[in-house]
Amino acid sequence: MADSDSARDYLIYGVETLDIYFQDRNDVYVSGNIFIYYKKGIPSAVVRAIASCQ
Repeated sequence: MADSDSARDYLIYGVETLDIYFQDRNDVYVSGNIFIYYKKGIPSAVVRAIASCQ
């Protein structure tokens, strides 16, 4: 779950935009994720947020 509705919306927009941009390539995978802090204020206790392609 995202921190806010807008954070979720931006992530979805980013993933969908990259997916459309690379739709004709079978060598690209597009996915997304969000930051999840397990302990507030401790950067080492985080899962990174990404909207990326490989």
